[in-house]
Amino acid sequence: MTNWLAWLTPALSDATEAELIAEIAAGRAQLWPGETAAMVTQCVVEPQGRALHVWLAGGDLAGIMALKPGVEAWGRAMGCQYVTIEGRAG
Repeated sequence: MTNWLAWLTPALSDATEAELIAEIAAGRAQLWPGETAAMVTQCVVEPQGRALHVWLAGGDLAGIMALKPGVEAWGRAMGCQYVTIEGRAG
């Protein structure tokens, strides 16, 4: 298991590791690995417009925050108008 998968696995509640990897490989989800954390996003169309959805994040909080500017810039470039985040306790 690579670091990014180890960081994200505890946050998986609606998919398996294999399903996560398949979504990334198919381009339906974007992996943002960092030095101490990782994030997985998806561009989704909602009634309010196109959104950058943060599906999973894990690892060090400072590492997650370090990924934020690049992830948000990519979302804007993809036409996303706002960000949604899926969260969990912990």
